[in-house]
Amino acid sequence: MALVDIPDGLKNPTDPKDPKYHDDIRKYLEDISGELHAALSIKRGTGTIRVTSRLNASDTKKAVPVWVGTYEDLVVRRARRFDPGEVRFGQSNRSKVYEETVNDKGGGIHYRDWTTELPEKTENGYGPGQAYGPREGFMYQLFIAIRITKDGKPQNIGTITVGFKNKPDRTKVDPIITHWATKGHYVEYLQKRFNLGGPIFK
Repeated sequence: MALVDIPDGLKNPTDPKDPKYHDDIRKYLEDISGELHAALSIKRGTGTIRVTSRLNASDTKKAVPVWVGTYEDLVVRRARRFDPGEVRFGQSNRSKVYEETVNDKGGGIHYRDWTTELPEKTENGYGPGQAYGPREGFMYQLFIAIRITKDGKPQNIGTITVGFKNKPDRTKVDPIITHWATKGHYVEYLQKRFNLGGPIFK
């Protein structure tokens, strides 16, 4: 099966509303959300955790983010009256924290407390940001690069972002998102289906 280019191949040219990749990816993000809820002993369906993902555009080592998935509890989607994941699917927009995270050769977790740093989303060259997460109260976000090995070298191919309405317990959260960004089923799925781009490190 030929690998799908990002962003051009994300949508079926004969049916632009074909949900195949969108629905697949959202299911993986829902699984991540479920693990986080369990680890933090938070009841699912309360709208307190949000998981999103971007992938890098194909055939470039530069940080070029493309939105590929959002998982929010139904209570959040009902309050919005739309699904931001469907609205943004396949769209590219510059993001300072995406560039920072995907260019991190160490693959570290990057943190934002938007109660103090939201103006970052409107800095020259990066805004205006849509800020769908903070608008719904997900003011604490963790960002980690999705990492694979290409020709024996690490490559950061995109990001997983997790938003919380309350400050998260990093001792419980960090191991879960690190696993999903490096070894989980989501990474396997991406490698099998997409022509992945992003920075490659020595």
